[in-house]
Amino acid sequence: MVLAIMYFLFNVVSVTLYINQSDQPLEQCVDVLNTCNWTLYADIGLNIFFLFHFILRLIAAPNRLKFWFQLGSIVDFCTIPPCALALILKRNWLGMRFMRALRFMQMGEILMTFNSTGT
Repeated sequence: MVLAIMYFLFNVVSVTLYINQSDQPLEQCVDVLNTCNWTLYADIGLNIFFLFHFILRLIAAPNRLKFWFQLGSIVDFCTIPPCALALILKRNWLGMRFMRALRFMQMGEILMTFNSTGT
């Protein structure tokens, strides 16, 4: 339950960081490890958490083939690798990170999990 709350809040933070960085060029050559840009470090930290959460969900999935075609898995698959590639290639790419906002479509499920809805 705590993991679900953290995951949702980290998604909100990730989308906020994306909006904050969206005024920058789509791709920039930046030495990610030697910059003072706190948004890059926050994004890397969030993506490490998202990767950990993805692996936990993969391990716990009863049907792993179906797991790969769920909305959350597709979002994670499109948003986590660019962060890892940014570290390897020393290029920051905004790219598909907007897809993290698609997780807000599951807000109804999250509210039902915590019995926050009236029905």
